[in-house]
Amino acid sequence: MYASQIRSTQFLKHDNGFSKPLQVAHMAFLKSILGIKSTSANWCVLRECAQKPLQFYLFRSAVKFWNRMVDSSSNTLRDVMKADISLRVRVRVTQLYPPARAVEL
Repeated sequence: MYASQIRSTQFLKHDNGFSKPLQVAHMAFLKSILGIKSTSANWCVLRECAQKPLQFYLFRSAVKFWNRMVDSSSNTLRDVMKADISLRVRVRVTQLYPPARAVEL
């Protein structure tokens, strides 16, 4: 999960997490290890293997990363975090308005 704090945000949506390719491969691996049918319930397989959906690990990693940035005593790191947040706000504005309108703002 190298750099998952940054690259995983697209996978943190609230939806059916078992439809993601990585989660499908993970579930197929667990089911083959257990020797059960591929139609077995995913949640039952995860519980049997003491696992959680991959989105849980990605979310936890992202939260820890941002908490470390907030708690950091480095002014440079805080400036980077503020710039990243302001960039995200600008991206949302340009998604709401047509490009010509966003230039006027």
